[in-house]
Formats: sequence, C-alpha cells, structure tokens
Amino acid sequence: MKFASKLVIIVIILLILGVTYFLISTINKDEKIDNEPPSIQTITGNTTGTLGKISTIYATFSDNIGITEAILYYKTKSEVEWHTLDLINGSADISIPKCLEENYQYFVTVNDADNNGPIGKPSNDGTKYYTIEITSPAEDLIHNVFIEEGTVTWCSDCPFVRDAIHSLYQSEKYNFYYVSMVLDKNEIAEERMKDEYNIFGYPTLFVDGGFSVVTEHNKDESIYTDAIKRAELRNAKKINLTVNAEYLKDTEEIITNIKIESWENDTYNGHLRVYLTEINSRWINSYGSEPKPYHYAFIDYIIDEEVTIDSFESINLTEKNKFTDFAFSDLDPDNLMIVAAVFNSESIEKYSYPPDKNSFNAYFVDNADATKVVEGGDLPPAFAICLPEAGKLHIFGNPVADTIYRNTIIIGRTTVKMCIEDDSDIDKVEFYIDGKLTKTVDNKPYEWSFNKIGFFRNIIRKHTIMVKVYDESGKTSTDSRDVIAVFL
Repeated sequence: MKFASKLVIIVIILLILGVTYFLISTINKDEKIDNEPPSIQTITGNTTGTLGKISTIYATFSDNIGITEAILYYKTKSEVEWHTLDLINGSADISIPKCLEENYQYFVTVNDADNNGPIGKPSNDGTKYYTIEITSPAEDLIHNVFIEEGTVTWCSDCPFVRDAIHSLYQSEKYNFYYVSMVLDKNEIAEERMKDEYNIFGYPTLFVDGGFSVVTEHNKDESIYTDAIKRAELRNAKKINLTVNAEYLKDTEEIITNIKIESWENDTYNGHLRVYLTEINSRWINSYGSEPKPYHYAFIDYIIDEEVTIDSFESINLTEKNKFTDFAFSDLDPDNLMIVAAVFNSESIEKYSYPPDKNSFNAYFVDNADATKVVEGGDLPPAFAICLPEAGKLHIFGNPVADTIYRNTIIIGRTTVKMCIEDDSDIDKVEFYIDGKLTKTVDNKPYEWSFNKIGFFRNIIRKHTIMVKVYDESGKTSTDSRDVIAVFL
C-alpha cells in the first residue's frame, strides 16, 4: 500500500476516534444531573461590631456542580425588612452606623443552578439568626493598617505599586505602615511570602495580614486607598501597640521596646512580628526609564513570637540586637525603620489571587506601629542608574527596543546617567567598569560618556558598570548594571 493511502486511513481513524470521544463526552455531560442541595460549610456565626466600623461576615459553601447564589440577609431587631448583600465571593461587609442602639441580626442562604436550595444558616427565612453585638469604639484607639508588599526587582509592574504606596504613605493622609518584601533579594522575605501567604504573582499587597489582597497594578491610587480605608474601618480587636528604639553607637546595638495593651474583655492571643527595614533600600527595581530604590525594604525580624495578654492588661518586650545578628549586617542606623504588627491568632481562609486561587490562612492584623532607629538621621543617597536602561538595546546611547531575556545591550558611544534623590547635596560620583574606578565626577549632571572599555574594540563582551554616589555628609549608595557591549 502506498504511503499516501496509509496516511488517509490514519486520518480517518483519528477523525472517528475524535467524534466518538466528543459524543461520549456530550452524553456524559448531559447525564450529569444536579440533584444534590448545596451546603454551607463554615460561617462567622455570632460576632461583635463596633459603631462606625464594618463587620465582615465570612462563609464557605460546597455543591456537587457549583454554587450560583449566596446571599447575606441582615437587619436590626426593630426593622421589618431584611437588607441583602452578595456573598458569592465568600465575604461581605456590613457598615455599622455611628449611632445605633440595637444589635444586628443576620442569616445566609445559598443556591445552585438547578434550584436545589435555598439552603440557609441558621435558617432559610430568618426565623433563626446570628447576632452581631454592637459595641462602642475604644476612645483614643487608632487602628493602624499594616501592608506587606510582595515584590521582586525584575518585575515590570512592581514600580507602579511601589511608587503609589510610598506616595500615599508620605502624604500622611492614611493610618498605615508598610514593608517591601523583596523576594529575590531576601530569603526570609521569600519564605514569608511563599510559605505563609502562598503568593501567586508580583506585585501583591497583603493588607492587614490578608484582610484585603490587592493584585491590581496601575497608577490609579484609588485601588490602594480603598483597600486601606476598608481595613482601617474593620472591626479589629481592641489592641494598642507602641514601639520605640534606641541606638547604642559604641556597641552598634539596637534596643527595641514594645508595649502591647489589650482593651478586650477576654484574654487576647496573637502573634507579634517586628520588622527591621531600610528606609532607602539597597535594592532597586531597575525596570523602566526611572528606576528607584525600594523604601522600607524588609531586612530581618527583630521579634517573631506568640503573645498572650490578659483582659485590660499590657505586656512589655525588650530586644537588644547587634548588627551582626541580622541577615545583612552592613546596616546604617540612620537608614533603619522598625515596623511592628500584632496578628490575631484566629485565621480565615483567603486567596492570594482572589477570588479562588492560591489559598492561605489569613491572620488579620489588630494594630501596627513604627519608629525610626535614629530620629532625624541622615539618609544615604537614594539613586539608581537611569541609562543605560535595564533590558534594552541601546544604539549610540539611545534605548531602541526590548531585548530577549532582559539583557542590556549597548552599541557605540554610551552615556551613563542617574536618577538621584537625596536629603543633602551630592559631593561626587564614581564610575567603575568591572570593579575598576574609571571616572570621578564632582559636578552636575553627574554623567559619564565613553565609547570604549579599556583597549577592547570591535568585539562583543559582557561588562559590569557600577556607580557609587557620595553625599556631602559622607553617606554612600551604589547601583550596578550588567551590560553586553559592542564598541565601534
């Protein structure tokens, strides 16, 4: 039999098998009938709410085909009609008015596409209900929101989030602190983000321990302000947290003092994490035309332990650390911020990529506080190499296209430029090629142009450009860029 005839037979057999599989799949799909009622597996139950805050109700459900409807019904005792909120994503916020003289009641129902419900807890019609006991807010107690930013230096979308969060923090309009968890530079940060938050992608903001998870990344700050405001208004436990620090110059030691007060009626159980961060980070996201260092980048934990506080009591903790105790010991005390957060011991299942990907146990933050190690200290220069741009092909100094694998390629005469931010004037800038000091510039615009490296011409070779900036107080910062150079 000729080859062409064999090929025709093989094609016919494959077509027959494909049609058969399709028919069997269709029949099986048609025969799959949803005759099982859905169920509510977990629900918040009786809880408390605070005047002027929000109470979040959580529920999980199951069904053999899938839940299509989940509704939260709630009202005050004196109201006749029930209000409703969509609960299909597993949670819903009830806004508690600032003036309310009675408790809320609520129940939840779920249903599937074939109407095997509704199934409700604790009833279908409100004849039985859970209670939200309304309490007055604690006077003078401010809930500071805490944000952990999961990020990496090579991420193209991370600069938007980095800049937006830092801008909001500097505005001082919102009660929050944040730390930048730079996974590709810090193993402890990587462990926190991957093992405990099951992070899906970069950047991701975990607000108040996962109460909100923000994966969007654009220049619209409302995405982040909405998450901060929502967390600030949530019904957190009444915990007051204070942190202060002292730097001992002679011994290069940091003394950290923590005070936690509980204004709860019952014993409080939580987890205290105290983060040591660099205000102007040694790590830079070099993506784009305006690369910048991270701010408040996590270095190591000062304290990471469980805490128990009796009702209306307080505890005090003190830690003394040498710089050599931390993962990175080359620290500048003027450039250090300590951020503390108390996480509740009770957990809620959340997702690092909402609504349903990469689940993790979220332990919400009940309060946060922060302090500089040296108040009014002199920060090192905050700068980054702007040109040549990382991951670009440059022809005679001009970036013209992205490159494969984000290699930085330069062809012809090149100018090294920087983006510099500093709290004091720049004294000088040193330029290094492959570790060798090549040029020192002590006046603006602090640039260096060249068309060869050493005696190499007309060849392709990998080099490292490093720039070291000195300010007038003697503080220094460095940035480097690996380049593939073709010098004409």
